[in-house]
Amino acid sequence: IGSADNWWTKEVFFPSLALDADGYPLVSYVMNGSLHLLHCNDRFCHGGDESNIVVDDAVLGRTALAVGSDQHPIIVYNGKDDTIEERNLKLVYCNNISCSGGTNYSISVNLLPASNVTFPQDSLSLILDRDGNPVIGYHGKGRFQLVRCNDRQCADPP
Repeated sequence: IGSADNWWTKEVFFPSLALDADGYPLVSYVMNGSLHLLHCNDRFCHGGDESNIVVDDAVLGRTALAVGSDQHPIIVYNGKDDTIEERNLKLVYCNNISCSGGTNYSISVNLLPASNVTFPQDSLSLILDRDGNPVIGYHGKGRFQLVRCNDRQCADPP
């Protein structure tokens, strides 16, 4: 059994874990109101030289992470929309395994008006279907809500 170096001693909230094709951990998490993606360069995240980037600097809740067969992370999280003062379900499709070195695709999943979403950060999950498209589950409108995307970037919602 191994453990990550002491970067976890920081105030890290809502971590979500996935493994890349080599079995190295990726972790999405919230720290200081920002969404981070940590990509370890070994099985135990030792050495302190892992890739750790800020994906979005306006996050209000939980994260959920999956890695597609193309090795591009997909992160669903509860972000703050620029146009409203409420939570908004967001999805980012990273341009590479570390979500760095270019522009990542980001979209607000506005399938329900924000006023109808009841604190989806209380429960949020993500899985990829057999075609690699995100399937997102969260609590909204007083019950479980399911969003099934028609493509990997959820650019063409159902």
